[in-house]
Amino acid sequence: MVKQVGPYLPIYTIHQDPTRPFQPLGLVVQHKTEGMGVIRDLVARFKDFTGGRVGSYDRSVHADLIYPTLRELCNQARDTYTVDGVGPDAIVGLVMDVKPAPSNDMAMMQIIAYGTAVRYLTEEEEAAMKQEETSLRVVLRALVEAIREFIDEIRRWFRGDRARADPLDQATIM
Repeated sequence: MVKQVGPYLPIYTIHQDPTRPFQPLGLVVQHKTEGMGVIRDLVARFKDFTGGRVGSYDRSVHADLIYPTLRELCNQARDTYTVDGVGPDAIVGLVMDVKPAPSNDMAMMQIIAYGTAVRYLTEEEEAAMKQEETSLRVVLRALVEAIREFIDEIRRWFRGDRARADPLDQATIM
Protein backbone atom coordinates (compact mmCIF):
# COMPACT_ATOMS: atom_id res chain seq x y z
CA MET A 1 0.00 0.00 0.00
CA VAL A 2 1.25 3.48 -0.85
CA LYS A 3 1.80 5.82 2.08
CA GLN A 4 -0.06 9.09 1.75
CA VAL A 5 2.11 11.98 2.87
CA GLY A 6 0.00 14.92 1.80
CA PRO A 7 -2.38 16.06 -0.86
CA TYR A 8 -1.46 15.62 -4.49
CA LEU A 9 0.79 18.33 -5.85
CA PRO A 10 -0.63 20.18 -8.84
CA ILE A 11 0.68 18.34 -11.90
CA TYR A 12 1.05 20.07 -15.27
CA THR A 13 1.91 18.38 -18.54
CA ILE A 14 3.24 21.66 -19.90
CA HIS A 15 6.71 22.89 -19.05
CA GLN A 16 5.46 26.10 -17.45
CA ASP A 17 2.87 26.52 -14.73
CA PRO A 18 0.49 29.05 -16.28
CA THR A 19 -0.42 30.67 -12.97
CA ARG A 20 2.85 31.64 -11.28
CA PRO A 21 6.61 31.84 -11.85
CA PHE A 22 8.61 29.10 -10.16
CA GLN A 23 12.07 27.79 -9.38
CA PRO A 24 12.84 24.27 -10.68
CA LEU A 25 14.04 21.96 -7.91
CA GLY A 26 14.82 18.78 -9.82
CA LEU A 27 13.66 15.65 -11.58
CA VAL A 28 11.26 13.14 -10.06
CA VAL A 29 10.87 9.69 -11.64
CA GLN A 30 8.69 6.68 -10.87
CA HIS A 31 8.82 3.32 -12.62
CA LYS A 32 6.45 0.52 -11.76
CA THR A 33 5.47 -2.85 -13.20
CA GLU A 34 2.22 -4.40 -12.02
CA GLY A 35 0.65 -7.79 -12.71
CA MET A 36 -2.96 -7.56 -13.81
CA GLY A 37 -3.97 -10.88 -12.23
CA VAL A 38 -4.84 -14.32 -13.54
CA ILE A 39 -8.64 -13.82 -13.50
CA ARG A 40 -8.42 -10.53 -15.40
CA ASP A 41 -6.02 -12.21 -17.81
CA LEU A 42 -8.55 -15.00 -18.47
CA VAL A 43 -11.36 -12.45 -18.94
CA ALA A 44 -9.14 -10.47 -21.29
CA ARG A 45 -8.34 -13.58 -23.32
CA PHE A 46 -12.04 -14.38 -23.58
CA LYS A 47 -12.80 -10.77 -24.62
CA ASP A 48 -9.99 -10.99 -27.15
CA PHE A 49 -11.72 -14.03 -28.64
CA THR A 50 -15.25 -12.57 -28.59
CA GLY A 51 -14.37 -8.90 -28.98
CA GLY A 52 -15.23 -6.03 -26.70
CA ARG A 53 -13.78 -3.79 -24.07
CA VAL A 54 -12.05 -5.21 -20.99
CA GLY A 55 -13.30 -2.85 -18.28
CA SER A 56 -11.56 -4.68 -15.47
CA TYR A 57 -8.19 -3.90 -17.10
CA ASP A 58 -9.10 -0.23 -17.45
CA ARG A 59 -10.14 0.06 -13.82
CA SER A 60 -7.09 -1.87 -12.67
CA VAL A 61 -4.70 0.27 -14.70
CA HIS A 62 -6.17 3.43 -13.17
CA ALA A 63 -6.67 2.19 -9.62
CA ASP A 64 -3.61 -0.04 -9.25
CA LEU A 65 -1.09 1.62 -11.55
CA ILE A 66 -1.64 5.26 -12.55
CA TYR A 67 -3.01 6.82 -9.35
CA PRO A 68 -0.53 5.10 -7.00
CA THR A 69 2.34 6.07 -9.30
CA LEU A 70 1.24 9.72 -9.28
CA ARG A 71 0.93 9.54 -5.49
CA GLU A 72 4.46 8.10 -5.23
CA LEU A 73 5.74 10.79 -7.60
CA CYS A 74 4.30 13.49 -5.30
CA ASN A 75 5.74 11.75 -2.22
CA GLN A 76 9.15 11.46 -3.89
CA ALA A 77 9.11 15.16 -4.75
CA ARG A 78 8.29 16.04 -1.13
CA ASP A 79 10.84 13.62 0.36
CA THR A 80 13.64 14.65 -1.98
CA TYR A 81 13.19 18.40 -2.29
CA THR A 82 11.86 19.53 1.10
CA VAL A 83 14.44 21.78 2.74
CA ASP A 84 13.87 23.53 6.08
CA GLY A 85 10.20 22.55 5.99
CA VAL A 86 9.64 24.12 2.55
CA GLY A 87 8.70 21.57 -0.08
CA PRO A 88 7.77 21.65 -3.74
CA ASP A 89 4.54 23.29 -4.81
CA ALA A 90 3.93 21.48 -8.12
CA ILE A 91 5.29 19.12 -10.73
CA VAL A 92 5.57 20.48 -14.27
CA GLY A 93 6.39 18.79 -17.55
CA LEU A 94 4.82 15.48 -16.55
CA VAL A 95 5.42 12.66 -19.01
CA MET A 96 3.72 9.33 -18.41
CA ASP A 97 4.13 6.18 -20.48
CA VAL A 98 1.80 3.25 -19.74
CA LYS A 99 2.35 0.09 -21.76
CA PRO A 100 2.15 -3.68 -21.49
CA ALA A 101 5.34 -5.24 -20.17
CA PRO A 102 6.80 -8.14 -22.11
CA SER A 103 6.22 -11.37 -20.21
CA ASN A 104 5.59 -15.04 -20.85
CA ASP A 105 1.80 -15.47 -21.04
CA MET A 106 1.19 -13.08 -18.15
CA ALA A 107 -0.66 -9.80 -18.17
CA MET A 108 1.79 -7.20 -16.91
CA MET A 109 1.55 -3.42 -17.24
CA GLN A 110 4.40 -0.98 -16.87
CA ILE A 111 4.36 2.75 -16.15
CA ILE A 112 7.11 5.32 -16.25
CA ALA A 113 6.25 8.82 -15.03
CA TYR A 114 8.60 11.76 -14.63
CA GLY A 115 8.51 15.51 -14.31
CA THR A 116 10.20 18.48 -12.65
CA ALA A 117 9.44 19.39 -9.05
CA VAL A 118 9.12 23.17 -8.65
CA ARG A 119 8.66 25.72 -5.90
CA TYR A 120 6.63 28.86 -6.51
CA LEU A 121 8.50 32.11 -6.05
CA THR A 122 7.40 34.47 -3.31
CA GLU A 123 6.52 38.05 -4.26
CA GLU A 124 9.90 39.23 -2.96
CA GLU A 125 11.78 36.57 -4.95
CA GLU A 126 9.75 37.41 -8.04
CA ALA A 127 10.56 41.13 -7.67
CA ALA A 128 14.27 40.33 -7.16
CA MET A 129 14.21 38.09 -10.24
CA LYS A 130 12.64 40.86 -12.34
CA GLN A 131 15.26 43.31 -11.02
CA GLU A 132 18.05 40.89 -11.97
CA GLU A 133 16.52 40.43 -15.43
CA THR A 134 16.33 44.21 -15.87
CA SER A 135 19.96 44.75 -14.82
CA LEU A 136 21.06 41.86 -17.04
CA ARG A 137 19.23 43.45 -19.99
CA VAL A 138 21.03 46.74 -19.37
CA VAL A 139 24.41 44.98 -19.31
CA LEU A 140 23.58 43.00 -22.45
CA ARG A 141 22.46 46.14 -24.30
CA ALA A 142 25.72 47.88 -23.38
CA LEU A 143 27.67 44.83 -24.53
CA VAL A 144 25.81 44.70 -27.85
CA GLU A 145 26.46 48.42 -28.38
CA ALA A 146 30.17 47.99 -27.62
CA ILE A 147 30.36 45.10 -30.10
CA ARG A 148 28.61 47.22 -32.76
CA GLU A 149 31.08 50.05 -32.21
CA PHE A 150 33.98 47.61 -32.43
CA ILE A 151 32.67 46.16 -35.69
CA ASP A 152 32.18 49.67 -37.11
CA GLU A 153 35.76 50.55 -36.14
CA ILE A 154 37.06 47.42 -37.88
CA ARG A 155 35.07 48.29 -41.01
CA ARG A 156 36.51 51.82 -41.03
CA TRP A 157 40.00 50.45 -40.55
CA PHE A 158 39.65 48.04 -43.51
CA ARG A 159 38.26 50.84 -45.71
CA GLY A 160 41.19 53.02 -44.78
CA ASP A 161 38.81 55.64 -43.38
CA ARG A 162 40.27 56.26 -39.97
CA ALA A 163 37.96 59.05 -38.88
CA ARG A 164 38.63 58.25 -35.26
CA ALA A 165 42.34 58.09 -34.53
CA ASP A 166 43.68 55.21 -32.55
CA PRO A 167 45.51 56.37 -29.40
CA LEU A 168 48.21 53.73 -29.92
CA ASP A 169 48.92 55.01 -33.44
CA GLN A 170 49.31 58.58 -32.09
CA ALA A 171 51.77 57.41 -29.44
CA THR A 172 53.99 55.71 -32.04
CA ILE A 173 53.96 58.82 -34.30
CA MET A 174 55.29 61.09 -31.55
